[in-house]
Amino acid sequence: MKKLFVSIEYDEAEPANSYEGITLTNVQGVELAKFYSGDPVKDWKNFVESLNEEGDITIMETSSLTHFVMDNEGYFWDKDGMLQSEIDFVAQKHVEHR
Repeated sequence: MKKLFVSIEYDEAEPANSYEGITLTNVQGVELAKFYSGDPVKDWKNFVESLNEEGDITIMETSSLTHFVMDNEGYFWDKDGMLQSEIDFVAQKHVEHR
């Protein structure tokens, strides 16, 4: 089983509008995959979908995942471990109740 690390790349000193993307690295720090669409929710979804192709792995989460949500108002982790935006979440609920 191989261990991989996932992180959210952004400027923790200036978090507003500094999101870059999501990276997946191995234990040696070699970058294996990048998800850089500019949309954190879309990138997280693409990252999760890519895991189906990886086989027997353990994903280690860096502190940047928690820090990103704490530093950027409007983002949260849902009960399924998916990154969500409050704006998208409210809009989706509004459509579902029509």
